[in-house]
Amino acid sequence: MSTVFSFFKRRAKTLLSLTAYAIVVSFCLYAYSFTRIEKRALATRFYYLVSPSTHLEVSTHQATLSGGAGYLLTHGGREYVAFAVYFAEQDGVKAQTALEKNGQQACLLEKPITTLYFKTEDEKRNVDAYVSALNSNYSCMQLLYAEITRLEQGATQESSKRILLEIGRVLDVLTTAYKNVFKSYSSVCAQVSKGLQDVCTKTIYAQDLRYVLCNWSDLHVKLCAEFSL
Repeated sequence: MSTVFSFFKRRAKTLLSLTAYAIVVSFCLYAYSFTRIEKRALATRFYYLVSPSTHLEVSTHQATLSGGAGYLLTHGGREYVAFAVYFAEQDGVKAQTALEKNGQQACLLEKPITTLYFKTEDEKRNVDAYVSALNSNYSCMQLLYAEITRLEQGATQESSKRILLEIGRVLDVLTTAYKNVFKSYSSVCAQVSKGLQDVCTKTIYAQDLRYVLCNWSDLHVKLCAEFSL
């Protein structure tokens, strides 16, 4: 009996040693692969003004009634209804204060993008193209944000339509330029361009543009997530 016990004891020790060795080797391989990853800084932050309520239908109705986007946003494992998205925290705080003065609950959710990680050889070979594409996307979003502000301040439908269609034309160029290099990005550009064209077929409201921008920024975050660890 003691012989059998000793046999299993030796086998257990051997298995433990092999497991520990495998863990060490795996860790070393991971550490080595990490040193070969190319990193690029991308200081991008989005501030979503959302309703904290878990009653999504009611929140969507309230958001749209107040001129908000009513966009369904997923963050931290739950869903929120977004009124709008901002590029600067102080703008989001200002809008939050205005909503709360009108008796509505709201909070800011920050979605930061600080670093992109390029792991595969193909990604590293096209790193400049990826970064340039994402920067162009961010710049176009800022143009749309500026147009929302301009429209709220009394811009004419004609002038707003011209600017929106121009943004759409830039997106069409980007759609073609990145069709083979960054396919998911190309698809996002095509989708947003179509959305802007649809908005321009009717009376243009800031509320509709807020929805487009919320969706666009959300898609941008997902694009950047392709290059996360």
